[in-house]
Amino acid sequence: MCGRSGLRLSLEVLSILCIHCNNNSSSQDEDPRTQRVKAHHLVYLAYQIGLASFLLTPKKSDGDGEESQTYCLDECMLLQSGLSIENPSLLALSQSLLKVERFGLEGETPAQTPENNNHDSDQTVSMQTFTMWAETVVPLMSATLPTLMHQVIFHGKPFSPSRQPFLFPDLRDQTSSFFDNPFSPRLFSFACMSLSLGGAVSAQYLSEIIYIFVYGYSSLSCVNFYTLYR
Repeated sequence: MCGRSGLRLSLEVLSILCIHCNNNSSSQDEDPRTQRVKAHHLVYLAYQIGLASFLLTPKKSDGDGEESQTYCLDECMLLQSGLSIENPSLLALSQSLLKVERFGLEGETPAQTPENNNHDSDQTVSMQTFTMWAETVVPLMSATLPTLMHQVIFHGKPFSPSRQPFLFPDLRDQTSSFFDNPFSPRLFSFACMSLSLGGAVSAQYLSEIIYIFVYGYSSLSCVNFYTLYR
Protein backbone atom coordinates (compact mmCIF):
# COMPACT_ATOMS: atom_id res chain seq x y z
CA MET A 1 0.00 0.00 0.00
CA CYS A 2 2.68 2.45 -1.02
CA GLY A 3 2.31 5.55 -3.13
CA ARG A 4 -0.81 7.59 -3.81
CA SER A 5 -2.70 4.69 -5.39
CA GLY A 6 -1.78 2.51 -2.42
CA LEU A 7 -3.18 5.05 0.04
CA ARG A 8 -6.46 5.18 -1.84
CA LEU A 9 -6.54 1.38 -1.82
CA SER A 10 -6.05 1.50 1.93
CA LEU A 11 -9.13 3.71 2.26
CA GLU A 12 -11.14 1.36 0.08
CA VAL A 13 -10.08 -1.64 2.15
CA LEU A 14 -11.02 0.29 5.29
CA SER A 15 -14.48 0.87 3.85
CA ILE A 16 -14.87 -2.82 2.94
CA LEU A 17 -13.75 -3.85 6.44
CA CYS A 18 -16.34 -1.53 7.92
CA ILE A 19 -19.06 -3.06 5.75
CA HIS A 20 -18.24 -6.56 6.94
CA CYS A 21 -17.63 -5.61 10.58
CA ASN A 22 -21.07 -4.01 10.79
CA ASN A 23 -22.87 -6.63 8.68
CA ASN A 24 -23.88 -4.08 6.08
CA SER A 25 -23.50 -6.46 3.17
CA SER A 26 -26.93 -7.39 1.79
CA SER A 27 -25.48 -9.98 -0.56
CA GLN A 28 -22.26 -11.93 -0.66
CA ASP A 29 -22.12 -11.39 -4.41
CA GLU A 30 -22.69 -7.63 -4.27
CA ASP A 31 -19.68 -5.46 -5.08
CA PRO A 32 -18.63 -3.77 -1.80
CA ARG A 33 -17.48 -0.72 -3.79
CA THR A 34 -21.11 0.06 -4.56
CA GLN A 35 -22.38 -0.39 -1.00
CA ARG A 36 -22.87 2.37 1.54
CA VAL A 37 -21.75 2.46 5.15
CA LYS A 38 -22.56 4.66 8.13
CA ALA A 39 -20.17 7.59 8.42
CA HIS A 40 -19.61 7.24 12.18
CA HIS A 41 -18.78 3.55 11.77
CA LEU A 42 -16.06 4.43 9.26
CA VAL A 43 -14.55 7.10 11.47
CA TYR A 44 -14.66 4.91 14.57
CA LEU A 45 -13.00 2.00 12.77
CA ALA A 46 -10.23 4.27 11.50
CA TYR A 47 -9.74 5.56 15.04
CA GLN A 48 -9.54 2.04 16.46
CA ILE A 49 -7.01 0.97 13.83
CA GLY A 50 -4.90 4.10 14.30
CA LEU A 51 -4.91 3.67 18.06
CA ALA A 52 -4.10 -0.04 17.81
CA SER A 53 -1.01 0.77 15.74
CA PHE A 54 0.03 3.26 18.43
CA LEU A 55 -0.46 0.73 21.23
CA LEU A 56 1.69 -1.78 19.34
CA THR A 57 4.53 0.71 18.85
CA PRO A 58 7.46 -0.04 21.22
CA LYS A 59 7.82 2.68 23.82
CA LYS A 60 11.12 4.50 24.26
CA SER A 61 12.59 4.50 27.73
CA ASP A 62 13.71 7.83 29.14
CA GLY A 63 16.92 6.43 30.60
CA ASP A 64 19.15 4.46 28.26
CA GLY A 65 17.15 5.16 25.10
CA GLU A 66 16.46 1.49 24.43
CA GLU A 67 13.04 0.37 23.27
CA SER A 68 10.80 -1.07 25.96
CA GLN A 69 7.60 -3.05 25.79
CA THR A 70 4.42 -1.77 24.22
CA TYR A 71 1.61 -0.17 26.21
CA CYS A 72 0.36 -2.20 29.14
CA LEU A 73 -2.96 -3.99 29.46
CA ASP A 74 -4.28 -1.51 32.02
CA GLU A 75 -4.08 1.29 29.46
CA CYS A 76 -5.86 -0.87 26.90
CA MET A 77 -8.61 -1.57 29.42
CA LEU A 78 -8.91 2.17 30.02
CA LEU A 79 -9.52 2.55 26.31
CA GLN A 80 -12.30 -0.03 26.35
CA SER A 81 -14.08 1.52 29.32
CA GLY A 82 -13.71 5.22 28.64
CA LEU A 83 -14.12 5.84 24.92
CA SER A 84 -17.01 5.07 22.62
CA ILE A 85 -18.30 5.60 19.12
CA GLU A 86 -20.38 8.52 20.44
CA ASN A 87 -17.31 10.58 21.38
CA PRO A 88 -17.87 14.22 20.30
CA SER A 89 -14.56 14.43 18.43
CA LEU A 90 -15.40 11.33 16.38
CA LEU A 91 -18.92 12.59 15.75
CA ALA A 92 -17.46 15.87 14.47
CA LEU A 93 -15.41 13.95 11.91
CA SER A 94 -18.50 11.96 10.96
CA GLN A 95 -20.51 15.15 10.43
CA SER A 96 -17.73 16.52 8.25
CA LEU A 97 -17.88 13.36 6.13
CA LEU A 98 -21.69 13.52 5.88
CA LYS A 99 -21.49 17.17 4.82
CA VAL A 100 -19.24 16.20 1.91
CA GLU A 101 -21.63 13.39 1.01
CA ARG A 102 -24.53 15.85 0.85
CA PHE A 103 -22.90 19.02 -0.47
CA GLY A 104 -19.60 17.89 -1.99
CA LEU A 105 -16.22 19.43 -1.27
CA GLU A 106 -17.27 22.72 -2.89
CA GLY A 107 -20.50 22.97 -0.91
CA GLU A 108 -22.84 22.87 -3.89
CA THR A 109 -26.58 22.49 -3.30
CA PRO A 110 -27.64 18.84 -3.71
CA ALA A 111 -30.56 17.72 -5.81
CA GLN A 112 -33.60 16.91 -3.66
CA THR A 113 -34.43 13.31 -4.55
CA PRO A 114 -35.95 10.45 -2.52
CA GLU A 115 -32.59 8.66 -2.70
CA ASN A 116 -30.75 11.65 -1.23
CA ASN A 117 -33.33 11.97 1.54
CA ASN A 118 -32.90 8.29 2.43
CA HIS A 119 -29.14 8.69 2.60
CA ASP A 120 -29.53 11.73 4.84
CA SER A 121 -31.73 9.81 7.25
CA ASP A 122 -29.56 6.69 7.49
CA GLN A 123 -26.31 8.70 7.80
CA THR A 124 -24.51 6.58 5.19
CA VAL A 125 -21.86 7.52 2.64
CA SER A 126 -20.47 5.93 -0.50
CA MET A 127 -16.94 4.60 -0.81
CA GLN A 128 -16.21 7.31 -3.39
CA THR A 129 -17.25 10.06 -1.00
CA PHE A 130 -15.26 8.55 1.85
CA THR A 131 -12.03 8.32 -0.16
CA MET A 132 -12.50 11.85 -1.55
CA TRP A 133 -13.17 13.27 1.93
CA ALA A 134 -10.27 11.40 3.53
CA GLU A 135 -7.76 12.44 0.86
CA THR A 136 -8.77 16.09 1.16
CA VAL A 137 -9.80 16.71 4.78
CA VAL A 138 -7.87 14.06 6.75
CA PRO A 139 -5.07 13.00 4.38
CA LEU A 140 -3.21 10.88 6.94
CA MET A 141 -6.17 8.68 7.82
CA SER A 142 -5.21 6.45 4.91
CA ALA A 143 -1.97 5.55 6.74
CA THR A 144 -3.74 3.95 9.71
CA LEU A 145 -4.27 0.51 8.19
CA PRO A 146 -0.80 0.14 6.57
CA THR A 147 0.77 1.23 9.87
CA LEU A 148 -1.13 -1.39 11.83
CA MET A 149 -0.17 -4.07 9.33
CA HIS A 150 3.49 -3.04 9.62
CA GLN A 151 3.38 -3.20 13.43
CA VAL A 152 1.83 -6.66 13.34
CA ILE A 153 4.07 -8.17 10.65
CA PHE A 154 7.31 -6.22 11.19
CA HIS A 155 6.95 -5.29 14.84
CA GLY A 156 9.76 -3.06 16.06
CA LYS A 157 11.25 -2.63 12.59
CA PRO A 158 11.61 0.86 11.08
CA PHE A 159 9.39 1.96 8.25
CA SER A 160 10.73 2.26 4.74
CA PRO A 161 11.70 5.88 3.90
CA SER A 162 9.19 5.74 1.04
CA ARG A 163 6.29 5.05 3.41
CA GLN A 164 4.60 7.44 5.78
CA PRO A 165 3.40 5.79 9.01
CA PHE A 166 0.42 7.01 10.96
CA LEU A 167 1.75 8.80 14.05
CA PHE A 168 -0.78 8.96 16.87
CA PRO A 169 0.18 11.95 19.08
CA ASP A 170 2.19 10.85 22.11
CA LEU A 171 1.96 13.45 24.88
CA ARG A 172 4.58 11.67 27.01
CA ASP A 173 2.46 11.67 30.19
CA GLN A 174 1.65 15.38 29.85
CA THR A 175 -1.84 16.60 30.71
CA SER A 176 -4.01 19.39 29.41
CA SER A 177 -7.54 20.65 29.83
CA PHE A 178 -8.05 19.70 26.17
CA PHE A 179 -6.40 16.26 26.40
CA ASP A 180 -7.26 14.45 29.63
CA ASN A 181 -6.81 11.02 28.05
CA PRO A 182 -3.71 9.75 26.21
CA PHE A 183 -6.02 7.98 23.76
CA SER A 184 -8.26 10.98 23.13
CA PRO A 185 -10.08 10.90 19.77
CA ARG A 186 -9.25 14.59 19.54
CA LEU A 187 -5.59 13.57 19.28
CA PHE A 188 -6.56 11.17 16.51
CA SER A 189 -8.22 14.04 14.63
CA PHE A 190 -5.02 16.08 14.81
CA ALA A 191 -2.89 13.17 13.60
CA CYS A 192 -5.15 12.67 10.58
CA MET A 193 -4.81 16.29 9.50
CA SER A 194 -1.09 17.00 9.61
CA LEU A 195 2.18 15.11 9.98
CA SER A 196 3.53 17.83 12.27
CA LEU A 197 0.77 17.12 14.79
CA GLY A 198 1.60 13.42 15.22
CA GLY A 199 4.23 11.49 17.13
CA ALA A 200 5.90 12.89 20.23
CA VAL A 201 4.36 16.34 20.61
CA SER A 202 3.75 18.80 23.42
CA ALA A 203 0.29 19.01 24.95
CA GLN A 204 0.88 22.74 25.27
CA TYR A 205 1.58 23.00 21.53
CA LEU A 206 -1.63 21.21 20.58
CA SER A 207 -3.63 23.17 23.15
CA GLU A 208 -2.34 26.40 21.64
CA ILE A 209 -3.53 25.31 18.21
CA ILE A 210 -7.01 24.55 19.57
CA TYR A 211 -7.09 27.95 21.25
CA ILE A 212 -6.26 29.63 17.94
CA PHE A 213 -9.01 27.67 16.17
CA VAL A 214 -11.59 28.60 18.81
CA TYR A 215 -10.70 32.22 19.57
CA GLY A 216 -8.90 33.24 16.40
CA TYR A 217 -5.68 34.36 18.04
CA SER A 218 -2.84 33.03 20.16
CA SER A 219 -2.80 33.33 23.92
CA LEU A 220 -0.11 31.03 25.25
CA SER A 221 -0.41 32.35 28.79
CA CYS A 222 -4.09 31.40 28.89
CA VAL A 223 -3.31 27.93 27.58
CA ASN A 224 -0.60 27.54 30.24
CA PHE A 225 -3.12 28.55 32.88
CA TYR A 226 -5.64 25.95 31.72
CA THR A 227 -2.90 23.33 31.49
CA LEU A 228 -1.47 23.92 34.95
CA TYR A 229 -4.64 24.72 36.91
CA ARG A 230 -7.28 22.55 35.23
